Amino acid sequence: MIYATGAHERNIHGLGIVGSRVDGVYAAGEVQTLMDIYGILPGKEVVIIGSGDVRLIMARRFALEGAKVKAVVEIMPYPGGLTRNIVQCLLDFNIPLLLSHAVVKIIGRKRVEKVVVAKVDEKLRPIEGTEFEIPCDTVIIAAGLRPNIDLLEKLGVIIDPSTGGPVVNELLETNVPGIFVAGNALVVNDLVDYVVLQGEIAAEGAYIFVTNNGIPIYDWKPIIKVAI
Repeated sequence: MIYATGAHERNIHGLGIVGSRVDGVYAAGEVQTLMDIYGILPGKEVVIIGSGDVRLIMARRFALEGAKVKAVVEIMPYPGGLTRNIVQCLLDFNIPLLLSHAVVKIIGRKRVEKVVVAKVDEKLRPIEGTEFEIPCDTVIIAAGLRPNIDLLEKLGVIIDPSTGGPVVNELLETNVPGIFVAGNALVVNDLVDYVVLQGEIAAEGAYIFVTNNGIPIYDWKPIIKVAI
């Protein structure tokens, strides 16, 4: 079997954000669908979590559509996007970029009313006493992807904590014989070229497995070590 279920966007629970479960909290993919496919502006006062290039371009898109981006919040001490996008998407539109900060709480009744932001230390932990509020009606979670591995875990596949994907050998076979993984289910890829290459390797491995009647042609040895 070739397992290629892709990845899913990280949600507020995966980021450790607490608070109210209210309307106005969106994943980046949801927002792109609403705006690009249906022509719907999700909100008027927006806070974006994450500063990768897609998030920066999204901030500019909101500004051009008439919304006010209150801040782009980045937990790392440096932005995730290209310098030109920092300039063209944030500085040119007077959108604040808060580095070494994290959204720690969402507050609202029926819809988002504000978020609580705090500075973080070198271990990315919120620093007590640095919290402040940003009024907004929309929060965009754009803090990266994680391999979609729920089924693999149920099958007993070993997962590498450093990548969030399975441990595999040179033919992208997991520790469970006959299960090969490719694409973002293996590791979140920067380029589609890598996904295509992984698909070819996994297909070769599956072909060898099937034509050999499921009998391993060598001892399984991982090429991705599990972090200790």
